[in-house]
Amino acid sequence: MKPLDTTPLLGLYGAGAFGRECLPLARDAALRHPTAGLQIVFVEEDPHAEHVASVPVWSHRRFLDHGGSRYFNIVIADSRVRERLASDCIDNGVAPLPLVSDLALQYADASIEAGIVQCPFSTVSSEARIGRFVHLNFGVYVAHDCVIGDFVTFAPAAQCLGRVHIGEHTFVGAGAVIHQGTRKKPRLIGAHAIIGMGAVVLSDVPDGVTVAGNPARPI
Repeated sequence: MKPLDTTPLLGLYGAGAFGRECLPLARDAALRHPTAGLQIVFVEEDPHAEHVASVPVWSHRRFLDHGGSRYFNIVIADSRVRERLASDCIDNGVAPLPLVSDLALQYADASIEAGIVQCPFSTVSSEARIGRFVHLNFGVYVAHDCVIGDFVTFAPAAQCLGRVHIGEHTFVGAGAVIHQGTRKKPRLIGAHAIIGMGAVVLSDVPDGVTVAGNPARPI
């Protein structure tokens, strides 16, 4: 009988372009982790290659059935897929591991929940609150007192200025700017909304609405 493989693993869900961009973050996280010998595998629900960027690609089922300790993060753009995979992993005893660049900034009084992916030159400022499995791509700025819901995605160079509240599963396009709210009236961006690339958002956005342009308007 073949001996059970108990190598501790970090499963990086998503072997696409963003997965390859996040591979250095995963390698840094593996080196920092107290579990010695933590090895990285890409995980795909339906693998189409055995290796990507010289990293083995495993199926979701194989990863869940692995006999060693397992950690994971999800670098897949589709937030609904992220939510489903995160739930499946956690239900199977797999622990989320943050992926945070050494070139990213997190203020000490910010609150960041499990599964963060924070790329180089991104900032989470004073007393901001970040939900579960949020993606902060290259150069993203989340300013003071912002509240970001679960499974939100920020594309590169998006800016969320002070006192903005964003609902779960919202997508903020590359270079978009969401104008700040006030202490009494935070700027409200609904759940499942889409902020177009380069949009300048000066007013609230309801749930599920797509806006684009300068100033941003529903489309």
